[in-house]
Amino acid sequence: FPVTIAIFGICNRRIGSDRSHLTSKKKRMTLNELFKIVPARAFFKTYCPGVTMFYHKKLGYDGNGNPVSFTPEEKKQIKEGLKKMRDDLKKVKL
Repeated sequence: FPVTIAIFGICNRRIGSDRSHLTSKKKRMTLNELFKIVPARAFFKTYCPGVTMFYHKKLGYDGNGNPVSFTPEEKKQIKEGLKKMRDDLKKVKL
């Protein structure tokens, strides 16, 4: 299921006092795209310890080729885990 993140784009205009060069766009990120950035094992261990077989579920099938997916409860846990991760990232001092 997709996750919404905000991305700010800059147009090819001269930058001045006019702020119209900044536009806010929303892009939907899938779990597979997210796990290319954040290791799935670390995410589920830290933020969603109740979700089992996450590797098979993100692929869509188990070791025997049977279809599997995240349950609605697990999806809710993942959304909460993403919010916790977001809050943890906001606390990082650069």
